[in-house]
Order: sequence, then structure tokens, then C-alpha cells
Amino acid sequence: MNELLKYMSDPDEMDELARVRLKRMLKRYPWFGTARLLLDRVNRESDSLVRLRYVGRPLPEILLEKPTKAHFLGGKTLSVISQFFSRADTPKAEGVCEDNSDWASASVQEDPDLISEELAEIYLEQGFRDKARVIYAKLSLLYPEKSVYFAEIINRIDVESSDENVTV
Repeated sequence: MNELLKYMSDPDEMDELARVRLKRMLKRYPWFGTARLLLDRVNRESDSLVRLRYVGRPLPEILLEKPTKAHFLGGKTLSVISQFFSRADTPKAEGVCEDNSDWASASVQEDPDLISEELAEIYLEQGFRDKARVIYAKLSLLYPEKSVYFAEIINRIDVESSDENVTV
């Protein structure tokens, strides 16, 4: 590792043995971009993958400038990292609501446009005849071919509601 850092700080010091070792490393780990860029800088011929990367996205300025000892001994990079870790403030999570309002009340509100025959049947089974009647009336307008069927159900709901009112 120290050898790699030494060659990164001064690529001209790299001898032929180090180049061969870097080439072997790239055969084993082809995604090791730092080694590929270092070998490309030392060799005068350009690597096709490095050229393709240059076309796709340009290198950051810090990689284009010739590295100095300050880069490896606590220069710009380490100062940015230490500044980040020394921050006292903690990032606030997005979407966190400060008020303690009742969130459950919004989850039980009904959507008036959400109607179906199944929902009307559920309302009938639970005893909510008025809600079921409103849904069946809307369904008869939405599906005129079944309006007679829905009218019969609405009539039955009205009759059952009037029977309950008389017996009470």
C-alpha cells in the first residue's frame, strides 16, 4: 500500500517491475480505477477504458492536478474529512413532523369518489344503511344498465329502514 502511495505521489519513480505488478493487479481486479489511472499516467500509451471514462465523465480537478506530498500527508482531502467529522450539528431527517396532531384521523376519512358494490354490501352488513343507499344511488348513475337492479336494492333498504322505525 505504501508503495502504491509513493507511486501516486511521484509516478516517474515507478520502475518496470512495479508496472508489471500493476498490470497483474489490473488483470485480477479490473475495476481498480486508481491503478488503471496510475498505469495510464506512467505509460505513454493510453488505456482504452481510461479514454472511455474521460469521454463519459471528466475527471475531477483533484485527479487532474499532479499530486504533492500535501495530498498524502493531510492536505486538502484530510482537512475536508476532518472538518466533516468535527461538525457538531446533526442533520435533521426530512419529512419529520414537529406537531403531535392525530395522524389516525386522516387514515379513516372516506373518499367520496371511491365507491363499489362491495363497499355498499359491507355498509349494509355493518348496519350503515344510509351510506349503502347513497353508494347504490351513485352506482345506478354510473352503470345505467344495472339501474333496475340497484333501484330494487335501494327500495329494499328503504322498506327495511321503515320497518325498523315502525317497530321501535
